[in-house]
Amino acid sequence: MSEKAPFVLTSIYARSDKGSVRENNEDNFIVADILTGKSYSAPQSIERSLERNLLLLAVSDGMGGASAGEIASAVTVYSLKAELIRLSAVGNSVDRLTEAVKQVNNVVLRLGESCQELKGMGATLTAVLIEGARAYIAEVGDSRAYIIRQGRIKQVTVDQSLYAMLAETEGYKGKQMPAATSKNVLLQSLGGQPSVQVALSTVELRAGDHLLLCSDGLSNKLENDEIRKLVERSPNLEAACRTMIDVAKRRGGEDNVTVILARFDGTGLRVGSRASLNQTIDMLALFDPMSDRPDRSTRPLVSEQGEGEEFVSTVGMLPHRGNYEGRDKLLDAGQRVSRLLAESRKACNELCMELKLLEAWLQECGEYDAELRRVLAHLEYTNRRLHTAESFAKRYNALIDRLSKVSMP
Repeated sequence: MSEKAPFVLTSIYARSDKGSVRENNEDNFIVADILTGKSYSAPQSIERSLERNLLLLAVSDGMGGASAGEIASAVTVYSLKAELIRLSAVGNSVDRLTEAVKQVNNVVLRLGESCQELKGMGATLTAVLIEGARAYIAEVGDSRAYIIRQGRIKQVTVDQSLYAMLAETEGYKGKQMPAATSKNVLLQSLGGQPSVQVALSTVELRAGDHLLLCSDGLSNKLENDEIRKLVERSPNLEAACRTMIDVAKRRGGEDNVTVILARFDGTGLRVGSRASLNQTIDMLALFDPMSDRPDRSTRPLVSEQGEGEEFVSTVGMLPHRGNYEGRDKLLDAGQRVSRLLAESRKACNELCMELKLLEAWLQECGEYDAELRRVLAHLEYTNRRLHTAESFAKRYNALIDRLSKVSMP
């Protein structure tokens, strides 16, 4: 008898609840096999050989009022499945998932523009494409994904909200938190603008891992460690999901609550450990709210109510009456900052290259240093942020140059 090929067993339970306050549910989710096109109801146990393990898990939170939000989230999850099937033979998993999400954005945007009743609708998306022993996680908005392993929990996604962005600024970090109302202001959503930045990360799955996807109706009510304890102490996936939703509703339940919880086992997966959690997560593409996007200057922020403030410059509306007295100081300061950022980015890039050479040499020697990998990952992230800051400094200099030639009457 031939030995059974390595396999992955994915056990899944998913549930969506309208919460304690809202009259309708604008959340949607999907669990599907991309190879066969079959969508699954929960609970479900799916066994696939390592080579044929290609599953989609996705959660979407719709917005737009009336039935528009419900339609937006439904279109999002089902269009994503269709796009991934269409692209199944194209490129690698990263390229397919990124392109599929961008195409879904186009679908939601066109639908909102074609129907007056759906105008302004949008949706968040957190989607996981499981391929073999690896999960690729894409995000637009503030729905979340967590990985739970051996008594530890890690939030893999980063909320693309005004609250999350402000919480990382120097004015708030470690001191005070932004107003809670800023959690409802999304910096991007599917259908909210002509193009989206798809944040993407990947996790090497281990036997015994739990992967949890949820809308903010859950994450706004339960702390990360509360989620971990409920998952690990529940007798099964269904009990864990029901308990988490019940807790969210008891704490107000103002929003819809959706959860997908998956557990991974099988001979195709290595055994996980507490120490391996960070080592097996890689950030592939980050959402950068300050990056240059053609639509950034004219498109509004998208809130849960579909409202927001537009970023519109008023410089062109002002009369030109001479130069601002502090113009030279401002420009000089801006240019110094630009030079320092450029030099820092160059030095950081050189250090990254040297560390990569060191890592390659260690691997040739049969060694692996987890701390070196973490340092390198943080340096690469820092380098990207420095590049963003450098670009922003250039925009600052151009803006100061324009503004300094204007005086109010």
